[in-house]
Amino acid sequence: MNRNVKITGISKITGGEYENCSLNGVCTILGDIIVNQFHSNGTTKSDGNVFAYEEISVNGNSKFHGSVKGKNINSLGKITIDNDLDGERISLTGIIRIGGRVNCDYLSIKSGKTIIADIYAKKVIIDDSVTSFNPKINIKSIDASYVDINYADVDIIKGDEVVIGKHCNIKIIEYTKSIQVHSSSFVGEARKVGE
Repeated sequence: MNRNVKITGISKITGGEYENCSLNGVCTILGDIIVNQFHSNGTTKSDGNVFAYEEISVNGNSKFHGSVKGKNINSLGKITIDNDLDGERISLTGIIRIGGRVNCDYLSIKSGKTIIADIYAKKVIIDDSVTSFNPKINIKSIDASYVDINYADVDIIKGDEVVIGKHCNIKIIEYTKSIQVHSSSFVGEARKVGE
């Protein structure tokens, strides 16, 4: 691996392998990047894939035209990923746009403006008490062992244990063990399927 990369201000870096990457300010990444840890504060744009063996932490406005993969991923602010997001533990807060799949063990979303295609996880927690009666979290599908969501619109949920909290609009739920639905939420169809 190459040396550490630390950027402050306005700059561009070329893709490649680095120990650690720390970006503060406005930065463009040209090509795929592989690092141990990736941290950005400010505005970051990548035209390739970002892979970290350990942590990815982004704060501010981040746009990734490829896929993002890391062990622990944390985002605060606005994040846009054109392809997939993969990790063990993922925590997203803010405005979220993911064009591909989210694959992880644990996913936490706190957001008022979210569009995600598909989520595959062991545990999914989604909550946005900020927007309360105007849900803006839109997800095509969730497939997880445990699902606990609030203020979200989802086409289909498949899970073992499913908890539908406040102000959700769900078209279809397939569950194997248990389901709870808050009185303020709407579920078009819920069916128990074989484990």
